[in-house]
Amino acid sequence: MKNIYKIFLSIAVLVMINSSVQATDGYFSHGIGTHYKAMGGAGMSVARSSFIVAMNPAGISFLDTRYDLALAIFSPNRQYTVTGNPSPQGFGLFPGTNKSDKNVFFVPSLGANWKLSEKSAIGVAIYGNGGMNTEYPEVGGAGVYGGSVPTGVSLNQMFINATYAFRLGDNHSIGASAVVGYQWFKAYGLGSFSMISSDPANLTNNDNDNSLGVGFRVGYMGQISILHLGAFYQSKISMGEFGKYAGLFEGQGSFDIPSSFGFGVGVDIGEKLTLLLDYKRIMYTDVPSISNPYVSPFGPEMMPNPNFIPLGMDGAMGFGWEDMNVIKFGAEIGLSESFILRAGYSYGKQPIPESEMLFNIVAPAVTENHITAGFTKMFGNDNELNFSFMYAPTGSVEGMNAFDPAQMIKLEMSQLEFEIGFSF
Repeated sequence: MKNIYKIFLSIAVLVMINSSVQATDGYFSHGIGTHYKAMGGAGMSVARSSFIVAMNPAGISFLDTRYDLALAIFSPNRQYTVTGNPSPQGFGLFPGTNKSDKNVFFVPSLGANWKLSEKSAIGVAIYGNGGMNTEYPEVGGAGVYGGSVPTGVSLNQMFINATYAFRLGDNHSIGASAVVGYQWFKAYGLGSFSMISSDPANLTNNDNDNSLGVGFRVGYMGQISILHLGAFYQSKISMGEFGKYAGLFEGQGSFDIPSSFGFGVGVDIGEKLTLLLDYKRIMYTDVPSISNPYVSPFGPEMMPNPNFIPLGMDGAMGFGWEDMNVIKFGAEIGLSESFILRAGYSYGKQPIPESEMLFNIVAPAVTENHITAGFTKMFGNDNELNFSFMYAPTGSVEGMNAFDPAQMIKLEMSQLEFEIGFSF
């Protein structure tokens, strides 16, 4: 048992170091845990691994004591294209296509479940479930916005869910998690925005800053005959401010984690096939630094706009993201007593409006469709080898350059992910 704790501690450190890019449902992962990722992220109504606490904390009361480890290789491909030459009256970007570097990331995660009695359990999961990482090289002899090279941001988020669940009778359960969020951020190449920042010294190129916050997640899971039911709500997590970027994010560096909620259903088709359907809503409008829309600093004839609020101040503009609705479909079929095959599909309309192209070059979370598959191979003594694959075909959005109406900006992203897991 002591060795198990050492392994978990080591992987927890790796999660903290590597929980980088997970931009699929906006900037959240399409799923948590290898079993669920293989089903498009669906499955909040069924308990398949200890990672269920990251979706529906009620699920762990249906599990025996177990440990789950996983490592994902995540590859996002991001680019933007500027068409049209800069106009004399605007602040244009260099025309052409520019692709982000840093396209391969390793993301470990771990979970554990301890059965306390026939009806209760405690569990924990440590995972990266949010982030955005872009790094654009030189374009036209300078950075993307005309400043230093490279240009980009790195937002990393790690979560620890500590959970208790209790069964109400044999087939229904409720659960609650304390959710600890830790995030770190850096931005570079944004110096050209210093003229519209309230604190230019804390706008860009200040290396990493970090913040900590605590929230909660509650859930219900139940089964009625062949029907599985699940629902969850996660609170907004109020994080500490990024003081080194108080001149970039609204609220003097505020960057909270939005609330979310959802529900799911599953149906057993015979003894070997289960079909799943989940709905999730992510409330990005909870967080002004994410959702506040673009406001031009210029009025008619490029005169200063008297109503403009400089970056970093209360009420200043953010990335303009809208709330996101996500639908997930999943299926699993037992091909034998020791082999389970899974597949899934997820769709969520990307959260970036056409009017918000300029800032979102560094945060192009525009994928909408995710196609997934995977399997579980079981061995003796309840050991499992798990695998999942995700492909997100290219998503895009195009709109006007807010600083130069003569130009159009197109954001594009596609993704691949492979994850391997081991359960015992």
